[in-house]
Amino acid sequence: MVMIFTRKIKAITEKSGFMRNLSRLLRGTIISQALLVATLPILTRIYSPKAFAEYAVFIAIIGILTPITNGRFEIAIPVARNRVEAIELLKLSLLSNIALATTLFIALYFFGDAILTRFGIHSAKLYAYAIPFCTLLMGIYNALQFWLTREKDFHTISSTRIRQTTISIATQIGLGLSPLQAHGLVFGSTLSFTGGLSRMLRGAPKISLLIRIRVARLTAAYKRYAHYLIYSTPEALVNAAAAQTPVLIVAYYATGPETAFLMIAMKFIKIPMTLVGKSVSQVYISHALEYKSSGTLRRKTIAIMRNLGLIFSLPLIIAAIFFKILIPYILGTEYSRVGDLIAWMTPWAILMIMTSPVAMGLNVLNLQRLGLAVQTYGLLIRTGLTILFGIFMPAYICEAYAVAGALFYGVFMLIILHKIRDKSQSKPE
Repeated sequence: MVMIFTRKIKAITEKSGFMRNLSRLLRGTIISQALLVATLPILTRIYSPKAFAEYAVFIAIIGILTPITNGRFEIAIPVARNRVEAIELLKLSLLSNIALATTLFIALYFFGDAILTRFGIHSAKLYAYAIPFCTLLMGIYNALQFWLTREKDFHTISSTRIRQTTISIATQIGLGLSPLQAHGLVFGSTLSFTGGLSRMLRGAPKISLLIRIRVARLTAAYKRYAHYLIYSTPEALVNAAAAQTPVLIVAYYATGPETAFLMIAMKFIKIPMTLVGKSVSQVYISHALEYKSSGTLRRKTIAIMRNLGLIFSLPLIIAAIFFKILIPYILGTEYSRVGDLIAWMTPWAILMIMTSPVAMGLNVLNLQRLGLAVQTYGLLIRTGLTILFGIFMPAYICEAYAVAGALFYGVFMLIILHKIRDKSQSKPE
């Protein structure tokens, strides 16, 4: 039976470029996620909920900044008309990244203490240095990742994910058992972003090409793809803020280590998205122009969403039931609240895994304005509901965030289906 199943999978991946590229990405993602899940019970026994609460604020800030650090020029790299134009977009991405990281460092150097201490961060100076550095590294990584996506070098992308996870885990456990325990979680994340960069650079254009700035070419690329900066950057910022700002709101309003429980619950609930969703998204965007030109974009998009829903809905529901019972034994009794939050987040997780991987379809159809409007709605409903409960019912602030997430992705799914139906050359099914 196993041999028959293996032969079928092999036949599918050989026939379909999409599936073959997806399988390459999934190898690294599955291994890295397995390592994270396996070591989380160790980390929760080394670090206190208070340490995780501070770390959650750090991750939330990085999560808000990372999607915009390259000015969104990186997502245009796979769909550039030719290699020369793609190189100019890579240069624009890196220049934008350096400018933002520098500005961020200056701002946090002078105002970091006043800002970070409001969210329960006691080592504000450390975070003031770590946040710009992480933002810079993540920007470089994302730009190179989209370059490799254009080249369809998914094997390199896959291997770097394993390296990053290994570095992060080793550093966090090692420092957690040393006198530097207080900074172990942050140092681990910071160092992980360096993992695999050297290998990715080998697949990128030569450094001599990247440092050679031809103003006319750079300006031409900027003018052609300025709408990514103008519309997609605010969209990405609003989307990231909608996902991460409620974590900061919880840190501000909630008492105790509620932020830690929220972050760990989100780690569990986002495993399918991290495991499969991001890989599907990268392969989807690399094939999207082909689908659009052949008039199959809508059909392919719906098929991907349907299959993701069929694959993940029932396992997520079953997992939520078991996690509610088993979390105290897996993570320790201090973290039993995590199981309750996972159950509340399950509808959100199902809708997210079906919607997020194909959201780039709006960019392919040049619907950045619509994307910005949708993400603004997401920001308003998620932050608004979280603040409302933070003021009047703080004991249920995390539950409110989970419900708002489900409402947002439900609406987002309907909009994607409707607009791709309108713009695609294929007939509605």
